[in-house]
Amino acid sequence: MPTSIKYDARLLATVALAVSTKETRYYLKGVMIEGRKAVATNGHLMTVATDDGELTENNPSDAAIMPVSKKAITAMKNRKAEYVEFKDGTLTVWSGQNDNLYMEPSHAIDGTFPDWESVLPKTGSEVSHGAFESDLLLTVAHGAKILGYGSGVVSVSFHGEDDSSPHLAKYHNIRCDIFTVLMPLLKRPS
Repeated sequence: MPTSIKYDARLLATVALAVSTKETRYYLKGVMIEGRKAVATNGHLMTVATDDGELTENNPSDAAIMPVSKKAITAMKNRKAEYVEFKDGTLTVWSGQNDNLYMEPSHAIDGTFPDWESVLPKTGSEVSHGAFESDLLLTVAHGAKILGYGSGVVSVSFHGEDDSSPHLAKYHNIRCDIFTVLMPLLKRPS
C-alpha cells in the first residue's frame, strides 16, 4: 500500500456510490485509486473521476483498491469536507481548515481491479434511449446532488450506441472530470 493517497471529498463520495456490496467479488468492494484517477463499479454501474487538484499530484501511480464505508461517504458529503486521505491504514476526511471530520480503519483490498476502460462506451455516441434499473438512475441522481452541493444545478445526459449498449452519463455544470457508465436492462422477449 502506498504511504499516502489524497482525493477530493465530493468526487470520491460520488465515485464510492458505485462500490459493490457483494462478497463474491470482494475486489469491487472498494474504490480503485491510481494517481489522479478513481474508479468504482458494482458490475451494473461504474463511476470514474479524475482529480486534477494539487492534492493528487503526489499520489502514487500504482493502483490501490481502498474500501470506503457508507459512514465515510456521509462524512465526505459534509459541506465542510475538503479532501480524503488514506494513510497508515486509516481513512480520514479533512476540512479546508485541516480539521479531522471523520476517521475509520481502511486497509487496501488485495485483488486485481477489472479492466474498466474496456467497457467504456464510444465517446461520440448520441444522446439515446435505454432502459435502466431505477436504483441505478437514483445512484446517478444522488451523485449529481453531491457534485452540485453549493454550486447550483447539475444536469445529466445519457449517451449510448443503442438501447442495449452501455450508456455514458455525463454530468454538466460542474468543474471536474467525472462520468458514470450504466449497463441497460437486457431486452425482454416480446
